[in-house]
Amino acid sequence: MEHQSFLYGALAVFSLLTLASLIHTIARWIKIPFAVALLLGGIFLSMIENQLDLGVSQYFHFSPEMVFYVFLPTLIFESAYHIDFRYFRRILREATVLATFGLIISTVIIGYGLHYLLNLPLIVSFLFGALISATDPVAVLAIFKEVRAPKKLETVVDGESLLNDATALVLFKFLLGFALLNQAQVSTAQSIFEFFVSLAQGPGEGLIFGLILYYVISKSETKGIQL
Repeated sequence: MEHQSFLYGALAVFSLLTLASLIHTIARWIKIPFAVALLLGGIFLSMIENQLDLGVSQYFHFSPEMVFYVFLPTLIFESAYHIDFRYFRRILREATVLATFGLIISTVIIGYGLHYLLNLPLIVSFLFGALISATDPVAVLAIFKEVRAPKKLETVVDGESLLNDATALVLFKFLLGFALLNQAQVSTAQSIFEFFVSLAQGPGEGLIFGLILYYVISKSETKGIQL
């Protein structure tokens, strides 16, 4: 049963990669940003699946652990690897402010908006706000390149997106602790303690693994292996 589940998962991943490659080719042909084409393709495929009732979605199950520990680190690494560090170092302050205070402000606005417009519980609204405030600027950066936007603006947006995932994840876990607190599953002290542990643990682990990967990549490139 475990082997069958792994096989379905592997087939699902390869099928999605194949579809993404096909959509990328179509996007280049009709000259629209790849992220926009990917979104439209996903909506179109879901509509077909719902209309025909093919039952394909039952084979595409991704756990939160796979998203957080496989896909998200891969996306962040790709963004960090290709960012221009010379420009990023100059706009680090702006990117940090946007990725922290900007994300918190966005979470508060979205949270209160959903609370008053849809009458959702406030903590649930804040959780949703933290979940979607870490935006992916792929489509925006593609448009920036087409209109030849200033390099600094492009780097600020790219750098902010590189940092905001960590802030959003920590904020989401912190708010989730308070949501569970309302259900008497965790204590306030435990929630606050886990929040500060995440703040202290994240940069330390990132620095260690970053130095290791920096050493591996630098040695690989000196030998002529382009990653």
